[in-house]
Amino acid sequence: MLLAVLLAGPTLASAGGETLQAVNRAEDWVLTKATCAEARGLFTVDPVEAADMPEDDVIAMQFIFVYLHGYAAAKGMSYGTVLAEFGAFCQANPDSFWLTER
Repeated sequence: MLLAVLLAGPTLASAGGETLQAVNRAEDWVLTKATCAEARGLFTVDPVEAADMPEDDVIAMQFIFVYLHGYAAAKGMSYGTVLAEFGAFCQANPDSFWLTER
């Protein structure tokens, strides 16, 4: 998963220690702790506020984005369909872990 994010954001490949630590924190949070409400919330930020998102949130959003794209490809579905299913599941189950099988 980390490799996918590094490839998605080429600037991370030459990043300093602080950024790589942020990547590790975001990866851990996304893959082990993030609730549906928290994960979905990354994608429903007001565009005006998006420019001020914390680095960890931006990286976590990239992890989720890459994961959902891979999931869609593996299932032969469009990204939009998977995103709609993810959004509907998470809206109905905000306290569930976001990677719970749907």
